[in-house]
Amino acid sequence: MGFMLEIERNVKLDNIEYVFRAAGKDSEVYSNNGVVRKFYKSSISLEQLDLYQKVTDRLKALIDGKSTSDLGLQIYWKVISIKKIGGPLLFKGSLVNYSESRYLPGANFRQIYGHDFSDMCSNQLPRIVNMLGREKDLISGLNTFSENLNSRLDYKGIHLSLPNIKPFYINGRHWFVITDLCSEISNLEQNKIT
Repeated sequence: MGFMLEIERNVKLDNIEYVFRAAGKDSEVYSNNGVVRKFYKSSISLEQLDLYQKVTDRLKALIDGKSTSDLGLQIYWKVISIKKIGGPLLFKGSLVNYSESRYLPGANFRQIYGHDFSDMCSNQLPRIVNMLGREKDLISGLNTFSENLNSRLDYKGIHLSLPNIKPFYINGRHWFVITDLCSEISNLEQNKIT
């Protein structure tokens, strides 16, 4: 579970109602009207979020719309950009920082491998799981691909994980949409020159 002990399904901020979507190691995710707002632990600074936004932009420039066969299947990549970071604001009694990005409906790989197809879109086909194989094989492939991205971008802490990737099948192509490039933002940092 995420950093908050009691997850509320809906929260209201500035007279806008947000619907709970997920809890991660350092954030809770809510959406409203096509926008995702992630609220971070108070230990996540604006400077760390700024770095996260910059690395997300660099990753987008590197792989967005391009294809790889790193996972044993021709995959086209899409990276969801961070539109805004801000804070601190009062959230559930704590001052926290936040980020905003576009909300993308559909099931992520954690839901698909868990056979939770309730969020599945019509252009998301469970058959991709049959093509990719077992969950542990996809995790291993994503770990290797993450290491490759860390090396190419000269960072550490990029970690593509099942809950942060949504697969789609559009116009005969398999697309993996990255909704979050770190399982823990606090681990993201530029490699030190030795």
